[in-house]
Amino acid sequence: MRIKTTGEALIGEEKLICPTLLAYVYFSPRLRAKRTLELLGLYEKCPRLCERSAETDQLVEWDYGDYEGLTSPERRMRHRTNEALADRPWDIWRDGCVGGESPEDVERRCDALIKTIREQWHGPAMRGGNVPGDVVCVAHGHLLRAFAMRWVGKSISSNAVPLILEAGGVGILSYEHHSIGEPAILLGGSFVVKAQSPKDSESSPETQMQMQTKAATM
Repeated sequence: MRIKTTGEALIGEEKLICPTLLAYVYFSPRLRAKRTLELLGLYEKCPRLCERSAETDQLVEWDYGDYEGLTSPERRMRHRTNEALADRPWDIWRDGCVGGESPEDVERRCDALIKTIREQWHGPAMRGGNVPGDVVCVAHGHLLRAFAMRWVGKSISSNAVPLILEAGGVGILSYEHHSIGEPAILLGGSFVVKAQSPKDSESSPETQMQMQTKAATM
């Protein structure tokens, strides 16, 4: 229900995610991500994206290895019982997962997709003006937070930018000064949605946004 509401509120002409500005959709092959994409209603609002989307292993959630299926406290306990790792508390951003991916492994995946997005979609859109360039990435919590850090060139292992992405939430990655060389995280899109009351339900919500090449992550 939350994801459907997100789609209704944020996807549409003159909304944060504008179908006519969308160039491509990338999504994780995991069922949770595919279900999220379905609930968003993106293909219903923009049918042409059915042929302009692809699943990619670059958006698969962090491989938790031996920690798969464990809660964070259980992972910390497992970490403490490993003599080679017990000298400091477990931190996924610094330590990665035993039997799974390291921060460097995840960085390589994120960097590869970011490079593709900038070369294939954002760069041409910035140079060509009227070319659609916005991209949607549908994936998972740890991976998307790592993706945002790599977007602005921060090392995952430094955890220099602690981020939270709620289930069903949307993150916006963009650029300062409309420059491909100045990637930035957009804090609060410049759009306003006026909630309708029953007495003015026949009028349309007032919506404004600043057009800016971006990647929406969810």
